[in-house]
Amino acid sequence: VAYLDFSEYLKDLQKQETELLKKQQQLLNKAETKKIKGQLSELNNVLVSVQKRINKVEALNPKAELIPLAGSMFVRHGNELTYFLSGAYDQYFDFDAPYALQKEALKLCMNSEIKNYNFYGTNGKFNGYEDEGVYIFKKGFGGRVIEQPGNFRLVVNSMMDKLYNLSRIIRK
Repeated sequence: VAYLDFSEYLKDLQKQETELLKKQQQLLNKAETKKIKGQLSELNNVLVSVQKRINKVEALNPKAELIPLAGSMFVRHGNELTYFLSGAYDQYFDFDAPYALQKEALKLCMNSEIKNYNFYGTNGKFNGYEDEGVYIFKKGFGGRVIEQPGNFRLVVNSMMDKLYNLSRIIRK
């Protein structure tokens, strides 16, 4: 689970803002040159970004200090770690918690005997399908697709299987 301590995060952002404002004042006190103007412009862009993040955190007004942003479930078998499932709260999506979870899982693999990291659940269609964003998220970590066998069913009770299939037809 990826948590964020909102009060600490807000303090860090406010500290960044203070440092940027101080730097801005120092640049404003210098002689106006093309280089200084460029630095001021860049600094202003960063300052606006930090202030937007401060406003966003204050607007969220979390009820607790430590908020869960996202969670994942991983399954380890032998020398493979499989990313089984995950979820994230929509209101905290901008904090990129799923990426932080993936980064930590990949670090675990690199610092141990785990040789394979399986993103799991990527089907064979990679363009124009419903879950394309999931594939793009997974591809962004630099992995490669390894095709594996599909699903298999072992019917142990043919009568129950026929009843099950019949009930599915009737429901449609």
